[in-house]
Amino acid sequence: MRLTFAALAAASMLGGHVPDARAQATDSTWRDHDHAAREARLRGDWRGSVTHLEKMDMLLNGHPGVVLGIARAQAQAGDTGAAIRSLERLVAMGMAHDVAGDTLLGAVRAHREGRDIARRLRMNSDTVGVIRTIAVLPDKDFVAEGITWDPARRRFLVSSIRHRRVVSVGLDGKVAPLLDLARDGAWAALAVATDAAHDRLWVTSEWTPTMIGAEHADSGRSAVLRYDLRRPTRPTRLELPRTAHAPGDIAVASNGDLFVSDARTGSVYMVRNGRDAVDTLVPAGQLVSPQGIAPDPDGRRIFVADYVRGVAAVDRVTGAVGWLPHPPDVMANGIDGMILRGDQLIAVQNGVTPDRIAALDLNAAHTEIVGARVLARDTSRIRQPTHLVAVGGQDNIYLIANGGFGLYGADGKLRPGVDQKAPAIARLRVAPRVLSVPATSDTTRTKVALLAADRALHRDVARRGEEAFLGALEEGAAVLMPFQPILRGASEAAPAMHARYDSPASYEWTPVHAVAAIGGRFGCTVGVSRFVTADDTARSGRNGRYITCWRKDARGRWRIVGHQRSDSQGSPTRVLFDTTMTRAPHSSTVAGASSVRDEVLATERRFAWTGAGGVGTKGPAAAFAEFVADDGLLMPGAELVRGTEEVGRAFDGWTVGNVLVWGPDVRFCGGEGGLAWTTGNSHTRGGDGRVLRRGHFFTVWRQETDGRWRFLFDLGSPRPDTDPP
Repeated sequence: MRLTFAALAAASMLGGHVPDARAQATDSTWRDHDHAAREARLRGDWRGSVTHLEKMDMLLNGHPGVVLGIARAQAQAGDTGAAIRSLERLVAMGMAHDVAGDTLLGAVRAHREGRDIARRLRMNSDTVGVIRTIAVLPDKDFVAEGITWDPARRRFLVSSIRHRRVVSVGLDGKVAPLLDLARDGAWAALAVATDAAHDRLWVTSEWTPTMIGAEHADSGRSAVLRYDLRRPTRPTRLELPRTAHAPGDIAVASNGDLFVSDARTGSVYMVRNGRDAVDTLVPAGQLVSPQGIAPDPDGRRIFVADYVRGVAAVDRVTGAVGWLPHPPDVMANGIDGMILRGDQLIAVQNGVTPDRIAALDLNAAHTEIVGARVLARDTSRIRQPTHLVAVGGQDNIYLIANGGFGLYGADGKLRPGVDQKAPAIARLRVAPRVLSVPATSDTTRTKVALLAADRALHRDVARRGEEAFLGALEEGAAVLMPFQPILRGASEAAPAMHARYDSPASYEWTPVHAVAAIGGRFGCTVGVSRFVTADDTARSGRNGRYITCWRKDARGRWRIVGHQRSDSQGSPTRVLFDTTMTRAPHSSTVAGASSVRDEVLATERRFAWTGAGGVGTKGPAAAFAEFVADDGLLMPGAELVRGTEEVGRAFDGWTVGNVLVWGPDVRFCGGEGGLAWTTGNSHTRGGDGRVLRRGHFFTVWRQETDGRWRFLFDLGSPRPDTDPP
């Protein structure tokens, strides 16, 4: 159960819901910087505000509201380029924001790159994933909070804050009463969790003015209740001390131990199996607002979502708290309900904009978050989601899609003018993130077929001209040519392609290498090209490179889904790379079952943020060295650059203060079987904020044996607003 007080948000321009932690955190440095940032802003010292907000950003492990505050302060301080970079980080996080309506971001709106950022931030509100409503609760004012699964009776158990009860909901959507907490002398029903091994149900309860029949004489009371599901009457009652508590989230470990998070005091409690006592595991002061709890199967720790700071790993014996590090583009805050599923934390994020269900990918040791993906986002159907539960083989996730708690004010009354709808239970199918090595993982035949298709297309173009190439494009394919925007499909690409390559100009190419996906339906070819211009014979015969990605259609034909050519960079005599391509990248050997598109877009955004420079980032040299595969190739000019060491050295001449900025175009991305591609626009900005050059990029990615994606090929070419050769 999240607490959404606005005091801290107003102070630091967080722009989101931040709980009012009644107990001061032991490490209150971030609060000090928050206060100092506000004071600097009020006296017009925007640069001083930036300094404190950047320190606050690091201490809070990357809160998107703080990042937005940094962007606003940077814009007001006159550093529009830095503000745009901060907003690019919000884009990568998946945060949505109305730049057009933000009075502090006027300078960004006036900037060309800023308008593109504004568009991408709007797109982060687009619907993602498919959810299906399986049940609608009968009362509009039910105010649902917790959900759990009773496997013995194959039913959901759902708690009501306002009606002070727990109901059962069948898979057929039928709702039936189960528990009446008012009858049992308790208050609002918050979190629920089944202990299947002992056939019992745990429920937390607290007094709140939102519940029906709220007697102020009970204000400050709360309890943990245990019911026998075979005879759910007269629960065992473990009452907490009579001070303000919010025991809003609970979880049962495999040994029957119960864990309870208290969002108001910042504490985590434990009820050991076989004991009727509530012990304090994490005392007040170390966490700001603990929410969802997910026990790790290792038996040694639990993961606790802190609404402000991210995800903590808590030792089940000592209560020691450690924070899971995560990339700077991952939003790990604003989490209410959370469960662990394999190497993924599935989280309900109702403290970010917009609300969403996300998967936080963990490393094998469960010691860090290595990435995040949005599983579901739908502003019309996922409104104030709360808790979730996995059922069956854990491919089915069920959640409270619109709880309704935030529709009520502190006085317990419905806020005026709100659109109140009955809470619903929704199902989301989540494919497990499992890497596999299929028996048919040999890609030799696919690579031979790809190279043959590429050569055949070259022969066809030599006979019929560019119409042959256009005819090989899949509908909606990405076509990247020098000094053109990214063109979509044959209809957009035809005019520019004919203007550049029709006779007396000519374009020819030689495929050199292919990489293929597992399954034999997707792959990419790379090679060398020669472009002879029509209007300037003195500059004709330029060598270049290209990348083409292919997908086999239902008729077994290879069709182009993405193509990038950079045919204006070399001289007629300069060999760009040898046709044997020694140390060539190998094809896919593993493949994950989850969405390739979502994973690769998330990786590309993380890559871009890491390389952009700024607080918490590393700059282009370190970013390219980190994200290149051991056998991957960067193709910046006349020479090939291979692997981590060479790629890092390729930026030795990079001008200090310059910033390389790029981002994926979400219209163009795809792949399967452990191989994928992305494309998008880029630009280089000088230390004074002036754009020095613009370009676009095309990147081919391979999934590694640890599940991460690394690039095999990266090719760039110039786009409009640069001088043609």
